[in-house]
Amino acid sequence: MPLIIGVERDRIMRRLVESGVILSGHFELHSGRHSDRYLDKRLFMQELVEEYDQFCALIADRIVTEGYSAIVAPEAAGMMVAERVLGHIRSRNYKVGYAPAYKTDNGFVIDSNYKREIAGRCVAVIEDVITTGDTAVKAAQLARSMGASVNSVYCLFERGAHRRIGGIPIHPVVSIELQDWTPPCRLCEQGIPLSPKPMGGSQLALSD
Repeated sequence: MPLIIGVERDRIMRRLVESGVILSGHFELHSGRHSDRYLDKRLFMQELVEEYDQFCALIADRIVTEGYSAIVAPEAAGMMVAERVLGHIRSRNYKVGYAPAYKTDNGFVIDSNYKREIAGRCVAVIEDVITTGDTAVKAAQLARSMGASVNSVYCLFERGAHRRIGGIPIHPVVSIELQDWTPPCRLCEQGIPLSPKPMGGSQLALSD
């Protein structure tokens, strides 16, 4: 269930469009598929400071309210979100363990020094943007292999209308339903050229 819905979601969506975080056009995704919309998460996290902080505070509120005792975040953007969330959690004098999951050629790993932070604890996975949820699921599986119980995934944005990924409930701050197609897509057929993508941006339809 998204953390922001209704009128407040509509306000946020207008802000994202007006600020250029969500772009309309004809974009080629890293997967090779095409989409008519694009999310520049870098712009959101670096320029829309007030909204980004609000999103992280909402996630922190849920972590504390639901009584999670640890969080896990896959690199790299997931870790950036987790660190901001941790700041809000600790400002509430609530203690929570933290384990970053690093990507290697052999998959994600959590340094053994962090095992005590999550072993035997109720863990939430923190991500920035989710489409398929593959990365979050891998992080959850890794945490479970180290003795943690993973009960939820929290993220800033989620593409589509997922309720669970890998059997785990997902709680985005905002859910955005976007379309993508295998080329040639309807935009190709209309002769609409591909749009340039912002430097450092991230395709919402690409993100795991």
